[in-house]
Amino acid sequence: MAAWMTAMAAGSAAGETNLLKNGGFEEVDGDRPAYWNLFVQPEPAAEGRLDNQTVAEGSYAVLLRNPDTYPKDPCNNWSQNVSPVVAGRTVVAGGRIKTAGAASASLWIQCWRKDPWGVLRVASTGDAMPVQGEMDWKPVAVRLTVPPDTDFIVVRCVIRGAGCAWFDDLRLVEAQPDPPGTGEIPAPVSTPKPPADRDSALSGLARETASMTKAIESLRETNEMLKQDLTRMREEIEALRKNIESREPSAQPVKKAPPLVPRGYAGEDAQP
Repeated sequence: MAAWMTAMAAGSAAGETNLLKNGGFEEVDGDRPAYWNLFVQPEPAAEGRLDNQTVAEGSYAVLLRNPDTYPKDPCNNWSQNVSPVVAGRTVVAGGRIKTAGAASASLWIQCWRKDPWGVLRVASTGDAMPVQGEMDWKPVAVRLTVPPDTDFIVVRCVIRGAGCAWFDDLRLVEAQPDPPGTGEIPAPVSTPKPPADRDSALSGLARETASMTKAIESLRETNEMLKQDLTRMREEIEALRKNIESREPSAQPVKKAPPLVPRGYAGEDAQP
């Protein structure tokens, strides 16, 4: 915990209350960490699960594994919704990440609005505090000021490219507001940046935000294709049922096919 708090020291929280539930993944519900949702694009051997062998603290961490690079990266992730939120408050998300051959792994904060549906603001540890390749547990942190009209915050543990990533000891806390004019910079809150570095960080944030937007669009396209596939399968099953009913009754009862439910993302408000 000390290493994590060191990374957040300069953006020191107004209070130490963790707004995330089960940030250390110690509460288990079946084979999943309680309060967390998992999105893994269906792909052979791609997975997300609890891990009790590779941990930073306690008994469990969460793992994301991509055996191959996706043609269009879906950004497989664990996520948790946080509400209610107060507009104008600054929050800091942090934790520890370990990678094995991963292109990148990071924490995201997303501020979501329900009506109209959309992401209002995003911050990520991926640009200023990269974790990639073969890297042992590294503390990361990022801060963000919640914009007006935010209905809930989503904190995500994200992996890109092939490889493995572990996440542990996560926190989301309220912090002192950003100094005037600093803007939203996904950087280590413990190290003030000179102007040249700040411009670089802002450029990195723009690239990261554009990439995240593409990832979200990819997930939406995938969900739409799954819906179309499900509709088509239902039509085929209905046609098969009518065909069977039109035939002579047989001595053996015909078993109904089970409902075909595509594997997808769960959560009341969450979007992939």
